[in-house]
Amino acid sequence: MRHLLNITDLSPEELGEVLELAQRSDLRPVLAGQGVALIFEKPSNRTRQSMEMAVVQLGGHPVYTRGD
Repeated sequence: MRHLLNITDLSPEELGEVLELAQRSDLRPVLAGQGVALIFEKPSNRTRQSMEMAVVQLGGHPVYTRGD
């Protein structure tokens, strides 16, 4: 398994595969039954809420905690 840290880390073929997968609606919820800790250095409601919704859409349970 690889982690995507920067879009330039992907080859054109890999990027195409990621974009194809993003359009599919039949994928299983990859975070089903798992908790995800969301830790942010700076407070941001928009970032926090978008990350919480992303985790929920992937089947997980987001838990927000402050970085300090």
